[in-house]
Amino acid sequence: MQFGLYSEFPFEFGGHEEDPLAVEHGALLAAMEPALDPTEGTVHEVETYAEARTLSMIWDAGERLANQAIPARMLEALPDQEQILKIIPTPGTTDNERRGAVAAKQRGLAGNTMVDIEAALRKLLGRNFEEILYTPREDVVAYWPGGIPGPPGYEWTSSKAHIGIRVNQKGLSPGEVQKLIARLFGLLDTMIPAWMTYSIGVGSEFVLGQGILGLTFI
Repeated sequence: MQFGLYSEFPFEFGGHEEDPLAVEHGALLAAMEPALDPTEGTVHEVETYAEARTLSMIWDAGERLANQAIPARMLEALPDQEQILKIIPTPGTTDNERRGAVAAKQRGLAGNTMVDIEAALRKLLGRNFEEILYTPREDVVAYWPGGIPGPPGYEWTSSKAHIGIRVNQKGLSPGEVQKLIARLFGLLDTMIPAWMTYSIGVGSEFVLGQGILGLTFI
């Protein structure tokens, strides 16, 4: 990327990708060359530079507007999308976390199959998503009146339609983990089918003295 005339920065970093302003300025100079002198420092060169900067600003404004439809790049549209999707960010939530919640909620609107659910989880959790766990066939428990009656309060119960969402705590403080799980509950409660239940946790087994009650999978 070239810095200097077109970005008012005196150094050069990385490659030499042309700046849109430089491209536009060059195109204007080439167009005027048959009739006017495009030599650097002439009044014509300076005027075309000003015109190119104006066109570049219009192009940037158009790109910024287009980004408002992409959750990962939203700026001004982020609060509006949160209101539309009924997402209420908690105090201290970063803009990137808010964008992730919007992306996940929008992805969840596409459907509630397991493919949709996993895609929404990945958008919301990013690197903190591990996997979706399913009850092994041999461990499925199913109760129903008139067939296999369940204990009081569990007359209609099945673990077949239960999933576990395994997350990790990479780069997160205990408070951030709780905030992330709260956002996860908000997403899943509006997305999963009514007949499905779920649990959220970390790790693979509860070790006494190490596991966190209510967070570590048992």
